[in-house]
Amino acid sequence: MSARRTVVLGLTVLAAVGLAGCETGLKERSQQRHGASVMEYLYPGESTTAVVAPADLAQLRVPLRIGVAFVPSGALASVGATDAQQQQLLDGVVKAFERYPFVGELKIIPTQYLRAGGGFADLQRAATVFDVDVVTLLSYDQVQFTEKTRASAWYWTLVGAYLVQGDQYDVHTMIEASVLDVKSRRLLFRAAGTSVTRGEATMSNVAEATRAARTTGFRQAVDQLIPQLQASLAAFREKARAGAAA
Repeated sequence: MSARRTVVLGLTVLAAVGLAGCETGLKERSQQRHGASVMEYLYPGESTTAVVAPADLAQLRVPLRIGVAFVPSGALASVGATDAQQQQLLDGVVKAFERYPFVGELKIIPTQYLRAGGGFADLQRAATVFDVDVVTLLSYDQVQFTEKTRASAWYWTLVGAYLVQGDQYDVHTMIEASVLDVKSRRLLFRAAGTSVTRGEATMSNVAEATRAARTTGFRQAVDQLIPQLQASLAAFREKARAGAAA
């Protein structure tokens, strides 16, 4: 067998192996999670399946004095949301509340006034300091799944083929606004926004690509959350008009 034929045969075998690798999916899957959980903050050490009952609106005084705060990070590292992203969310929430006359005062509670895993007692202390009756807790959960594909691409050269490793990634984002009556420790209403962003990247730029995907996912979830919050506020207003809140 000639040397040229041997090289061609070798490249053909490599191509077949590459295709087989793509088809069989030789993959390694990893997961990163970022966020701040409202359940971990209010119910530290308890089951995350706990259900918060809705508050009795008859116990509320209107106009409402409302505080808005980001949930402090606990087990989930708070690295997925930048200051600019948090400000975007905060601005949208404040504008949604300002539209309604049953909101008397609206105060921003800095996160440093809350303690991770502090529970309702911690929330009560912050509400007392800022003189508010209702607190809107803003939380988010962002999970990044990365799948390394060992046979993702072949780069052909004159002397053979090189394997270029790539990554496929999914970023799942959920942002939630939980509006709580501090005294009764009951939920008034909530709204949530979600997003899923997907993409592919080479090994050399996967960090940059996934970082951009997390930013996009956060923005998309905020854009979905704000209309949901406005709808929940409108429904709450109708209950108040019907005399449920006095």
